Amino acid sequence: MLKFERIEILIAVVWIVGIFAKIVICFLAAMMGLQQVAKHHSYGPFLLPAGLLVWAMSNHQHSNTMEFTDFVEKTGRSGGLLYIFF
Repeated sequence: MLKFERIEILIAVVWIVGIFAKIVICFLAAMMGLQQVAKHHSYGPFLLPAGLLVWAMSNHQHSNTMEFTDFVEKTGRSGGLLYIFF
């Protein structure tokens, strides 16, 4: 008989893998879109610059967790993009 004792570890692993898959799919879609807009034969040349840009922006956006929490409380989920761009 199979015994499930530490199921929260399995749930955490599934959650992290899901987040990773979502990020990879969104990044791939963005790169394929950029490839189409630039009328380039491959999206390979865009990977490193876009990846560095995403990394730099994610490190610059919020310096600590409290700042991020304050941002989420002020803007909510739907107003976040409006707050960033305007």
